[in-house]
Amino acid sequence: MRIRPLEIVGVIGLLFLPAFPSVAADAGYEDLLQLFQEFRGSTGLGDSEFFATPIFSPEQIAAEATALVKYQSRLRAIDSSNWPVSKQVDYHLVRAEMNGLEFVHRVLKPWQRDPGMYSDMTAILGELGSPPWDPEYINDIGQMLSNVPAA
Repeated sequence: MRIRPLEIVGVIGLLFLPAFPSVAADAGYEDLLQLFQEFRGSTGLGDSEFFATPIFSPEQIAAEATALVKYQSRLRAIDSSNWPVSKQVDYHLVRAEMNGLEFVHRVLKPWQRDPGMYSDMTAILGELGSPPWDPEYINDIGQMLSNVPAA
């Protein structure tokens, strides 16, 4: 059997095809990154859970649940099937984080069952430092405390 040079080039090209992802795959990945940043920003988590903004009021909780449904819908619209495995892992991590928040809203509901949820305010109050305090920050803390339901 005689092998033609064109066949060799074709086989070599197929071997290296996965190493060069398509531009469309990168665009979808950029959509995933943008979605994740928006999701993290809307939950108050930002870059670090340590400095998370607590969500206490019923209106904030309902708004977070509504936004979560929209984020999950946008995530499902992203096709990651042609992405490299490392990017697919990122997709599934974002999905897992959204599913975790859905579980909190649907099952755990700490704002209804866990008074310890509000004790996280002590960490925020402990970050005040020494006087003089920024009046805007003091007003923000007062607003967050006013959302804690009375016993």
